[in-house]
Amino acid sequence: MQRHSSNSATQGASKPAPFRGLRASGGVLIVLIILSALLIVQWRTPTPILDSSASSRSELSLGDLLSLAFNDPTDINNDSVELQQLTLNQDELNAALHAATLLAMPAQTGSKQSWSGASKLTDGAVELVFSFSPTPATNDQIAPRFNFYIILDDTKAGELPRPSHIRLGHLPLPASLVPWLSKRIVADLPPRRREALTDAIDEFQLAFKGLSFESNIATVKFSWQRAALDRLSQDLQRGFVSPQALAASEIYYSLLRDSLNTLPASVRAVALSDLLPPLAAEAASRSETRDPRVENAGLLYAVSTLLAEATGVIPSPSNEVYLQSSSPVITLQDQPEIRLQRRQDLAAHVINSAAIAATAGVEIASIISIGKEAFDAQYLSGFSFSDLAANRAGIKLAKLALQDEASAREFQQRLQLLNNDDDLIPNIGSNRDGLSRTEFESQYLDRASTEYKRRLQSIDQQLAQLPLFAGLEL
Repeated sequence: MQRHSSNSATQGASKPAPFRGLRASGGVLIVLIILSALLIVQWRTPTPILDSSASSRSELSLGDLLSLAFNDPTDINNDSVELQQLTLNQDELNAALHAATLLAMPAQTGSKQSWSGASKLTDGAVELVFSFSPTPATNDQIAPRFNFYIILDDTKAGELPRPSHIRLGHLPLPASLVPWLSKRIVADLPPRRREALTDAIDEFQLAFKGLSFESNIATVKFSWQRAALDRLSQDLQRGFVSPQALAASEIYYSLLRDSLNTLPASVRAVALSDLLPPLAAEAASRSETRDPRVENAGLLYAVSTLLAEATGVIPSPSNEVYLQSSSPVITLQDQPEIRLQRRQDLAAHVINSAAIAATAGVEIASIISIGKEAFDAQYLSGFSFSDLAANRAGIKLAKLALQDEASAREFQQRLQLLNNDDDLIPNIGSNRDGLSRTEFESQYLDRASTEYKRRLQSIDQQLAQLPLFAGLEL
């Protein structure tokens, strides 16, 4: 009995070789997990985020920050105004990167306050850090954070910037990771969105003329034509419009073409306020059995598409694609111009801003519209408060059209009641329109100034008093 008991104890203490190997592998795995965590997880953001008290520009939107960075063409050592240049100092670059990080973060990733972005400039390179804290904390110094670092070197014309070094926390990653992930993401997109994104990237590639860094200055050189900016806005709309809104847009596009085709040949221009009410009536009718927000997005996209085709921004499709009508078909070039307060470009400002906001989002629409304003102010007709008011009116129009179902139906009803163009946008043209950079700076200094903010508030108050927006929180 004692011998039997001794053998049993010995057998119980000893484990089969496979079990011992499994336990050893588990131990190694735990050690690897702990080591990886130590490498990846950090307890602070090494690169300081711009404090809101550090610069008045920290409160500006990304679009405003970039517009302030435009250099006067006479400041560039080139005789052609086709070469543009942006310069950002360390604080401005941090503010712009932080704003871009918050803009890019989707709602499902959690609180946007958990994300931040900043940079560190050196001669010949910049280190970008994108930081995320999974646990909100009042003291950032003791909150665990995931810090993603990317180093970009000076880049010449013809090649978009690519990272030279990447790491997650203290863990180095292959520099090819970002291009590889980008290709995978693009490959998985729906065909229409993938095509639109590819076209937008091609526009950037063509315009990009170099990126350089000094200890406190980042400089971007590019050659951007206004037509390219207009094409970019159409690419955004085409890429982000939903399949349902795209299908609905064909109905409104056809109705719009029919309306223009039936006008007498002697009519050379038509007011936007005359064209929108019938479209809104159709949207209200279709919304009895459909989502009014989808119908409104399709309506705005259709008008924007036709305006882009009529002005040559994008090629016109064959009439058979959209137009199923017995009325005589005339080309877009022969059709009357669609104008707002007698200006075709003002109609485009309102509708394009509305369509971008309805498809790609309000913040993207704001950046694009501010970018166009800044470009015009620097290189074309000067800064225009009329254009700015039209852009802001378009964004408010999109908010009304898509905020919720009740708001979407209100959009349809109010649009049907338009009497004239002054119901869409206040007539604010004055000697303040078409300001050169020198004139603008003498009156307003820049977009961060108190005087400029007062002017914006005045425009917003005028818009809020229009019958289209009166009594609404937008």
